[in-house]
Amino acid sequence: MKNAITPIPADSGVFIKLMRVVLRPLIKLLLRQGISYPFFSDLTKSLYVEVAAELTRDNATDSRISLLSGVNRKEVKRIRADELVNDQLSDDDTTHKLQQASIGAQLISSWLSHVDLLNESGHPLPLSRTSRDENIPSFDSLVRSVTKDVHPRSILDDWISRGLATLDAQDRVCLTQQAYVPSRDADEKLFFAQKNLGAHFDVVSHNLDPVTLRPMFERSVYYHNLPPEAVAELSLWAHQQSMQMLIELNKRAQALAIKDADGKVEPKTLHLGVYVYRSDLINEIKS
Repeated sequence: MKNAITPIPADSGVFIKLMRVVLRPLIKLLLRQGISYPFFSDLTKSLYVEVAAELTRDNATDSRISLLSGVNRKEVKRIRADELVNDQLSDDDTTHKLQQASIGAQLISSWLSHVDLLNESGHPLPLSRTSRDENIPSFDSLVRSVTKDVHPRSILDDWISRGLATLDAQDRVCLTQQAYVPSRDADEKLFFAQKNLGAHFDVVSHNLDPVTLRPMFERSVYYHNLPPEAVAELSLWAHQQSMQMLIELNKRAQALAIKDADGKVEPKTLHLGVYVYRSDLINEIKS
């Protein structure tokens, strides 16, 4: 039978505890963002309909979606109609911000992975702003390799103002970060948060599915009863080692990526995320 769904028992005490643990930090975030329960309720109702439609895609009738999601059929019909309208709407200002963030991340990724942009130690070389010789790398040519919709100068000015890059005595662009650091703009931070959280939740959901044949990798190390100085030391070590691993993976991925899609191979996605949880910082508030 197509699209058969084998649910995890909803009355499982362990699963209910999982939901409470997972939802608690999410609700804390929602409250800090000013998102009330009625708004969240309406949002999750529409998402129940959207996901139920995906799970029943070969027979996604309003009745079947209603049966699976628990949302009454009249509401299902209204929500699906609203989604068609919302798909045609966009927030141009927000879209521009997110495009800028995505471009910035791609630029630093390219800079840190191309052999001709690195020195013998693997560190990013300073780049001339422009070059008339196409064989000599420049900041402009790097930007143009990623996008032709944004002027290199506007990206450079933004990076300098945010400390992502500096200009040396020869007026060359020097990269100062090993990864793209989101600005103070909340939308840009949320852009990366949704990518990381979304991918992690997809892994968890996939691995908990009873019909999953090939679980995705998900492991962690956690310790209690550590003195504060040990937490600080381990956190620094984890940061350094994780950044090195991400940089090396980025280089390898850039080398293996499909440069020109010819339609013969369908491109796939790999997402690796790393985080360090520290109980001493979880409730820390900026002064």
